[in-house]
Amino acid sequence: MKKIRYKPKPAPVVDMKAVLARIPALRGKLAEAGANLNKTLVNAENTLAGLHLGVRASVGLGVDEEGRQRVLSYVKDGKVWLLMVERSAQGRHPSDAEPLTSAPLSVRMHAIQHFPALLDALLKKAAAESAKVTTKTEALHAFIRNTQRLGDPDERMRKIDKVAHELFGLLEENGLDMDKSDDMALITNTLARHFFNP
Repeated sequence: MKKIRYKPKPAPVVDMKAVLARIPALRGKLAEAGANLNKTLVNAENTLAGLHLGVRASVGLGVDEEGRQRVLSYVKDGKVWLLMVERSAQGRHPSDAEPLTSAPLSVRMHAIQHFPALLDALLKKAAAESAKVTTKTEALHAFIRNTQRLGDPDERMRKIDKVAHELFGLLEENGLDMDKSDDMALITNTLARHFFNP
């Protein structure tokens, strides 16, 4: 049997001049697409800011090429709320961050698919913060009410003493035979405990 020798086909000839001539147009299209993406990202930031939630939240974006965790965060930077990409070593606080609009194009495009999860995280955080604020506000109201009830301690003690004397007098009028000094102290102390520990 005769051996068949395969001859490799010659590589197609590439017209490098034509390829190079296309680069400026492609670069322009890519730059325009990136600029349009950034405008849309800024619009997304403004939309989130318009919700006036006032809370920060983050969602994971996976691991970058250096093995660091990458997260998409909505955070306050000074007086402005921004979408940021934060990076950190495993289990540590973010070591560096940059606005999403400054991140590489591939990161920006990857982050877009995580926007629904970020919105969900923001809404859950806002609900949790609202519940915390409500609880703390109720505790503060209780503190104010209890403090207002106390008033001036000296004046309060005079009122207690007066009520104790009136109560003791009523008990005596109804024929109860009592040792005035011991029972008076008991009545006064009971009233004081009630008034000072509402």
